[in-house]
Amino acid sequence: MKLPKGVSLLEGAKLEFLNFDSVLHAGKRNRKHRVWGYISIIYSDSMDLLFLKNGEPFNAARLTPKSRKILPIKDVVERAKETKLGIVSVYSVDEELIHMILATITSRPIKADIDADKIKIGLLLKKLSERKFNGFLHLKRGLEESFISYKQGIIGGAYLAGSHDKLRDEHRIIDLFSSIPNLKIDLYEEEVAEEQAPPAMIEMFYSIFTRIFQSLGKAMGESLVVKTAIKGRAAIQKDYPFLENVKINPDLSLSGDIMVSSEELVKAFAHWLNTLIETFTTFLGDEVIRIAKDALADYRFVLKSAGFFKTARIKMD
Repeated sequence: MKLPKGVSLLEGAKLEFLNFDSVLHAGKRNRKHRVWGYISIIYSDSMDLLFLKNGEPFNAARLTPKSRKILPIKDVVERAKETKLGIVSVYSVDEELIHMILATITSRPIKADIDADKIKIGLLLKKLSERKFNGFLHLKRGLEESFISYKQGIIGGAYLAGSHDKLRDEHRIIDLFSSIPNLKIDLYEEEVAEEQAPPAMIEMFYSIFTRIFQSLGKAMGESLVVKTAIKGRAAIQKDYPFLENVKINPDLSLSGDIMVSSEELVKAFAHWLNTLIETFTTFLGDEVIRIAKDALADYRFVLKSAGFFKTARIKMD
């Protein structure tokens, strides 16, 4: 797959010679990396993408000639660390391009596979302008992918496959794409992709709840804690189905690969904590509040910033 490139921050580096963590967290050390953009990792059979917001991954995907799918950020990162044969590039691009690429993975076009050889590109763009179209065109030829964005019928820009350039002049855009043979066009309405919770946030909640469960286990016995935790999870799982993939291990630790937005993650664990406190207060009284606060203490500022205490009944200064 050949996507628009924007500004190169790293290009064509071999995985075997990279410290991938340094690439992944470059924004924490260098201001020029705190951008919208993407990291591409090209393998022999696919291209993995990590989409960046302010330099930090917020979503991930895998593209092959026959499929496109969203993946957990953790899966893409782990593959890059475990695999030596791959080419890594990092590009800073416009926010709208990131959302367009993601929309081609997460949503269906309103019209697909328009044969550009059988229509006039200029006429198509004119009709979209007249209709005050909000959305974009996804233009494909083989592995090349280009994009033209629209806001209220006005072209925002054309992003060209394999190019650092962004075209804004409508006449140049028409001339360019009219000259490309075998072009297929998909038409998408405007859509903003959901952000995934970063792996560090997922691990934070796993650590907090592991500590809570293990402390409760010492007081009440492991068997009772597991049964009660599973019952509490079941009570909210209809609203947060991803919790089904969160495992409670024999040592009362949590694990499991999940893919969920930050907002849903925070709300789910806040509600789960509420059910635990409500149930165990019957047996332990205020001791369960102390156990929960001890587990939350080291993360209270992060949790407050994420809105955790807006849902959780427990309060901390």
